[in-house]
Amino acid sequence: MQALNTTGKVTIPLVTMHTTGDDVIPFWQEFLYAAKAHPSGKGSVTQLPIFAYGHCNFTTLDLLAAFGLLVNQVTGARLPGAAPQVTKIQAQHAFSQAQQQLQQRHQDRPAARQVR
Repeated sequence: MQALNTTGKVTIPLVTMHTTGDDVIPFWQEFLYAAKAHPSGKGSVTQLPIFAYGHCNFTTLDLLAAFGLLVNQVTGARLPGAAPQVTKIQAQHAFSQAQQQLQQRHQDRPAARQVR
């Protein structure tokens, strides 16, 4: 089977979802695609990190939220109860903060005791 090679040319709104604990396709692949993507015209790329373990381990709520966001981007309609769209920089900042909090929690854990 030949590997899929994406062009990065995005001419319509695109919403991607990726679990941060994906054991099949590493989450960092999202960053590679973001660097490759070149939206033009009405194109946009919105990446949604899903904080869960496993490949495509999305909840129904995750899927509905992503679909609602896509509908909003295509039609411009504001969905009831929907939060305002964040910029890529805001999303990256929020992700970095969450990552730092997780690292801090890991560091604050007591060291595992050795069992003899």
